[in-house]
Amino acid sequence: MRTLPAGFPLIELVHELSFSLAQLKAQPLGAPHVKEFEELLAATHKTLLRQLELVTETAVADAKVVRADDVLNQLVDQLSLTLLGLLSGDREHPLYQRFFGRIRPSEAKRPILGAQLERMRDWVATLLAATQPELQALGTQLASAVKTADAAVDAQRSADQKLTDFSELGDFPLLIEKVNGVRKLTYGKLGEAVHKNPAMNLPSDFAEQFFVREVRSAAPARSELVAKIARAEQQLAKLQQQLHDHDARQQSLERSARAEEASALREEVALIEKRLTEEQARAQALKAKLATLTP
Repeated sequence: MRTLPAGFPLIELVHELSFSLAQLKAQPLGAPHVKEFEELLAATHKTLLRQLELVTETAVADAKVVRADDVLNQLVDQLSLTLLGLLSGDREHPLYQRFFGRIRPSEAKRPILGAQLERMRDWVATLLAATQPELQALGTQLASAVKTADAAVDAQRSADQKLTDFSELGDFPLLIEKVNGVRKLTYGKLGEAVHKNPAMNLPSDFAEQFFVREVRSAAPARSELVAKIARAEQQLAKLQQQLHDHDARQQSLERSARAEEASALREEVALIEKRLTEEQARAQALKAKLATLTP
């Protein structure tokens, strides 16, 4: 009787327990263990249902992220067209450069949220402060879209974490651990029955008969490995995206801080230059007056 590994598919666990339960019910010596296996099977059904709920929640969250990205992509195109209309198609105009610089709108729409979301978050204040009503309207739409995208990203991160915790820390691993413990204990007691009931002439592998002896086919084992690899790759991709989002957000904050500092310095320089100009003009006036007073 094998030990079920961590991450053993719940649908396969239903098969394992159902097989054992049927065997226990069919053999009088298995009767003392029937209730315990019924409880394990019921717990497995409940855990499997929870897994399905979490997978559904993850899929819904992923869909919301894609939808939020679609809305942002549409706003990128609208902003580009609106700016070109206002600026007579001049892509070199400082206002157009403020949003797109040297990148094309198609490049501004990549990747799915992440850096794109941070880039477009930085556009909101400028659009809302613009004098053109068209840009102000886009700023209002973008502010709402960014808020929706942030909520979608948070929901996706939360759903992914719930599924990870379920698989690694929650009911799933605890259930597998409990099932292995009950199976091992039951196997031992059934093995003892062979020696305690010699008159029944039980076979030496009597205890083995109550458990699935081997994987039913090679295909499920390989398919499960493929599925695990796919899940791991998906999780890695999402973690990499989260890292990218974090770095992009940090860079955006640093750019904003540098822009604010540069703006303050420009204002200070302008003020100093203004004072110098005024002082120079006053000096010239005093020199002129002095010339009229000097023989």
